[in-house]
Amino acid sequence: MLERQTLREREASPLVLEQNRLDIVHAQQELAQALMSEHTAASVA
Repeated sequence: MLERQTLREREASPLVLEQNRLDIVHAQQELAQALMSEHTAASVA
């Protein structure tokens, strides 16, 4: 989130802000998938 705040402070273009938002969404999806996989593996064991 610090990166996004910095982009806003530097008045980044809407396109750059949107790309940053998409990067954040992608990272959150990857984290959620990893957590679900770990939880599933722990449940099976």
